[in-house]
Amino acid sequence: MFRGKMSSLFETDKQGGASSSSLEKPGAVLEIDESSGLSDFEYGVNVATSVHSVRLGFLRKVYGILSVQLLLTVIISTLFMVIQPLQNFVLHAPWFTMLAIFSSFGFLIGLFCVKDRYPLNMQLLFGFTLCESISVGTICAAYAKAGLGFIVIEALFITLLVFSGLTLYCFVSKKDFSFLGGFLYAALMSLVVGSLFMLVFSGFGGKVSPLLGFAFSVIGSLVFCGYILFDTSMIIKHFSPDQYIEAAIALYLDLINLFFFF
Repeated sequence: MFRGKMSSLFETDKQGGASSSSLEKPGAVLEIDESSGLSDFEYGVNVATSVHSVRLGFLRKVYGILSVQLLLTVIISTLFMVIQPLQNFVLHAPWFTMLAIFSSFGFLIGLFCVKDRYPLNMQLLFGFTLCESISVGTICAAYAKAGLGFIVIEALFITLLVFSGLTLYCFVSKKDFSFLGGFLYAALMSLVVGSLFMLVFSGFGGKVSPLLGFAFSVIGSLVFCGYILFDTSMIIKHFSPDQYIEAAIALYLDLINLFFFF
């Protein structure tokens, strides 16, 4: 039902706050970024300690990329829902959806390996987003086929509303929610185990109670609301200015998973 936090591949640089490219180099008094004219001192170790223009540029990149990702996902999902031949194809060709799911992992791993190589990193990011959009679109198509397309629309608006509210709260309150990391990871693993258990139980003819399913959805929603707070806090306080792609992926996956649970 949910993909989990595939962005954890990038988390090795988060706690340190900066990648090796943004740290001072021995013997260098002042280094200038030729593309922007900014020095290492202006960049700072992370976004929080950088100058205002760097912080603003970083946030523009992150939320700009995220907006394009969401737009692509909405477009593909809408096409899968309203174009009948396309809807029939994705619902009767499970291999296509599975290919998209496994390909998204491949694109993400490739992106991790070349995350600082432009434009290859952007091309891999597009491939990852496209594959994720196909898997999301397939689920939306199944709801539309069952005459429940309105649920998809409701879930989309609720997800965007919750995401906007939590993001605004994180920026306004300036609280650091990075302490939630361990708890959220444990909760996520519990959700994974629980979903596998219900899948196996259903596969052997068992029937999952509606109450249990509802409780599972509520818990999942709360977990990914927590991840939105956690990742937003990490982005504005602990990421380095060159980690905008990792930041966008983290928020994108939070949104997609929250949408699934709604």
